[in-house]
Amino acid sequence: YIPVRDPLISMEGAEWIPLPNSLLGRFRVAAGGQMFHRSDGLYGKGYSICLRCGRGDSTTFTGERPKSLDGHKRLRGGKLNDREQSCPGNDEDWAIQDGLRLGALTRSEIVEIQLRGLNGEPLDEAGAYTLSVALRRSLCALLGIDESEIGALAIPSRDDQGRNYSLYLYDTASGGAGFVSQVPSLFD
Repeated sequence: YIPVRDPLISMEGAEWIPLPNSLLGRFRVAAGGQMFHRSDGLYGKGYSICLRCGRGDSTTFTGERPKSLDGHKRLRGGKLNDREQSCPGNDEDWAIQDGLRLGALTRSEIVEIQLRGLNGEPLDEAGAYTLSVALRRSLCALLGIDESEIGALAIPSRDDQGRNYSLYLYDTASGGAGFVSQVPSLFD
């Protein structure tokens, strides 16, 4: 099991809009938001990857190359159709790179919501995550879509009053499906 990290989210150019009761928070919508998903491997030290064949494994807890790459075979057959005893990358100093982090950038429609309690207090982690999931469930019920169509996150952030959590709803379809962009019209 490789630990999951929250994605880095960019909503460049999206303007903050106060909620109908501005004391309770604000939100913003980005039609072309970006999410960068990344992984540091099983022990947080990255991956060791053979650039010749693509075989990879998590770098060990001490930051050393995993034993699974010592004298490894190609992931797929090479010139000799699986009769090679080992990958040519084993004999080339440059071929196996250690400590690499893996990541992927996706674009989608994203809504960021920052809420505060009636007393002005920020959300705590459990409350923020619970609210993001509840908002997703409610939006999906209103739109008549499956919950897998919309993702939900709660990530520590700052608002205009200090520390808080940002609740994110995003379309899981690459490029966005237009579901979360309907959120602002439903706030009233």
